[in-house]
Amino acid sequence: MMKTMYRSIIIVLLLMIAACSATDSGEYRGKAAPQHQRILATAHSLALEKGRVEHALAAHMISQKLSRQKSDEYASLIIKHSAAYQVDPYLVLAIMEAETGGTYDRRLVGEHGDTGLMQILPSTQKYMGIKGSLFEPSVNIQTGSKYLAYCQKRFGYRLGIVAYNQGEGNVRKGTYSKAYLYRIERIMAAIRNP
Repeated sequence: MMKTMYRSIIIVLLLMIAACSATDSGEYRGKAAPQHQRILATAHSLALEKGRVEHALAAHMISQKLSRQKSDEYASLIIKHSAAYQVDPYLVLAIMEAETGGTYDRRLVGEHGDTGLMQILPSTQKYMGIKGSLFEPSVNIQTGSKYLAYCQKRFGYRLGIVAYNQGEGNVRKGTYSKAYLYRIERIMAAIRNP
C-alpha cells in the first residue's frame, strides 16, 4: 500500500516539475528553479505528515492489543479512504474503536445487522454505491468513510458524527443523544495524545 502511495506521489511530482519546466525561462534550464524547490518541499512535507498520521493510527491500535500486521493494514486503509473522502483519519479510527468496542473485529455483526469494523448496515453500503463484502476491511472502511463524509457534509462536523451512529432522521428531528459524540471525542483525544 505504502509503495503505491509513494509511487503516486512521485508521478505527481514529476508531472508538476514537467509542467513547471515548460513555463520556465531559459535561465533555469537544467537546474531546479525556485518553484520546483517549493513544490518538492511541499510534497515532501505532505508525505511526512501522512506517514506520521499513519504511524500514530497504527501505534494506537497496537496499544489496544491489535497485532502489528492488522494495525498497519488498517492504518493504511484509513489513510487511503479518509483522504479520498476528505474526512479526519483520527475520527475514522475513533469510530472503528467505538463501533467494535475496541476489538477491531472485522467479523463483528451487531443486533441490527451492522457489520464489520465501522458497523455498516447493508442498506447504507447500497446507498453509498460500494460493492463487496462488508467483512472485508477495505470495503468497510471505504463505505464508512464515504458515509461519514456524507453525514458531515449534510449536518456539519459534530452532528455528522451523531448522524453516522444514530441516523439522519434522529438528527433532523432533534431526537438524538450526544453520548456517542462525547465518546468519539474522548477516543480521538487518546489517539492524538497517547
